[in-house]
Amino acid sequence: MGKAADNERAKLWATFYNNLAVGTALTGFIIPYLAIFGTTSSGPSILSVEIWRAMLTLLFAAGLTAFLRALAHSYAGQVKD
Repeated sequence: MGKAADNERAKLWATFYNNLAVGTALTGFIIPYLAIFGTTSSGPSILSVEIWRAMLTLLFAAGLTAFLRALAHSYAGQVKD
């Protein structure tokens, strides 16, 4: 393939992984927030299992988001002038 086609392929993969990163970030931060603050009217207890489960989900989503963003950045770096 030509250079223009290779550049377009790299840009499409970068966009794909960047969109996955954005979706993971939104889902991974909104759902734990709702799990923590949407369960009780008096607020969550620091010792509850739901808090720790939500925090683990949040950390996993943050790590996955960083990985997907790095993958998108590596594909974007393949674009040549």
